[in-house]
Amino acid sequence: MVSLRFTDRDMALIRWINGFSFVEAPHITRLWRVDPSRVRHRIPKFIDAGVLSHDRIFVGLPGVYRATSDGVALAGDDLPPVKKVNLQNYHHDRRVVSLALYLFETVGADFLPDRRVRHQLGLKGVGQPGHVPDGVIEVGGKRIAIELELTAKGSGRRKKILDGYRASIGFKEVWYYAASGVIEGLREFQKGYPFLRIMEVPDGI
Repeated sequence: MVSLRFTDRDMALIRWINGFSFVEAPHITRLWRVDPSRVRHRIPKFIDAGVLSHDRIFVGLPGVYRATSDGVALAGDDLPPVKKVNLQNYHHDRRVVSLALYLFETVGADFLPDRRVRHQLGLKGVGQPGHVPDGVIEVGGKRIAIELELTAKGSGRRKKILDGYRASIGFKEVWYYAASGVIEGLREFQKGYPFLRIMEVPDGI
């Protein structure tokens, strides 16, 4: 491992990355609010130090960064690192990170990703066994579940999830960010679930 002096911001970045399955350089640039050149200069040092790993998954898309076991230990994070990128969820997961940044920028809310939610719940979910939201935020004292839906789910499965939210005392609202081809199907449920807010996925996510 290469010797490198890590700042508090560096430690926070490692923990932030570890909360998601992975992140990309543009995500870090947006989080740090710096010129991309700063990220290109700094982040390779994390890799050389062995606290982050970098993989290129698909041609034409940015490479992905994950926290390593050494990085998690260094940052004092009790959430185990992701061992490999789930290709089935790749496109969804990268957009969840963008959505988390969007919510921070627009409503000032820190985003608790599903990996940390699962860890806190001991892998228990709501709605159906194993189901947890893509993330959780808190706004005005209200705990809000965040869902990013890019492909349509069956009505029965969606109803199970929403019934679970209705029975839960953990969330005051559920915000669904849905792709244009999915949003109409979701709106069919809005009348029966007053805690449900449905929005189209914002540009750039």
